[in-house]
Amino acid sequence: MATRIVRTQTVSEIAPQDNVILDRPVDKVYVSSDPVVSSDPDVVATATPNDSKTYTAFKTYQVVYFLFGLIELLLILRFVLKLFGANSASGFVSFIYSLSDLFVAPFFGIFRPLVTTGSVVEWSTVVAMIVYAILAYIIAKVIEVLTDTKGT
Repeated sequence: MATRIVRTQTVSEIAPQDNVILDRPVDKVYVSSDPVVSSDPDVVATATPNDSKTYTAFKTYQVVYFLFGLIELLLILRFVLKLFGANSASGFVSFIYSLSDLFVAPFFGIFRPLVTTGSVVEWSTVVAMIVYAILAYIIAKVIEVLTDTKGT
């Protein structure tokens, strides 16, 4: 199994939260997110790397996917409510429609909605869900490129 080195640092740069116990002096400490298997006595690794860049990238991923997940949930609710012909005079339905209008508005007019008695297939909502999913993926990839946690 190959070991991926996340970063190299001297012993004096090791913080107490890195959970490294040194019983002998070493020149370099290799901090890796994978288990280090080495016959070199100077290789010491932490169980979890405390790399602030990796942590920041991970938290940013979480925020991006959480926000876009909320948008997707809102759009799915809108699509289902329109599909089943929910009463727009209802407070909850009105709230969902008015909140989701902001996210669907750029896509109105691309396709005409399919209207039957009591239900509407709103294709603009489907297009919006696809576009926002792709946008979330692109933003996550940009974060990955900008933080470049693999190459440090």
